[in-house]
Amino acid sequence: MSKYAPLITQMRQELEDILRLWNGVGMRQVRVTHHPPGHPAVDITQEHADAVRKAADSLHKAIVILEGLDA
Repeated sequence: MSKYAPLITQMRQELEDILRLWNGVGMRQVRVTHHPPGHPAVDITQEHADAVRKAADSLHKAIVILEGLDA
């Protein structure tokens, strides 16, 4: 097993979760209606969608770097 394999595996799983989120907010704005009692509903803006996309891009780059270190 390579030195970074467990970390890479975990990061890939997290990237899948982020990409699932991106699919939901990436092309349109959505409203979060499931929220803690007493808290208002939240509108997800394009700024939120952009942040999710940037997080996915950064995580993907980190995975590629770690894979290169393990090679």
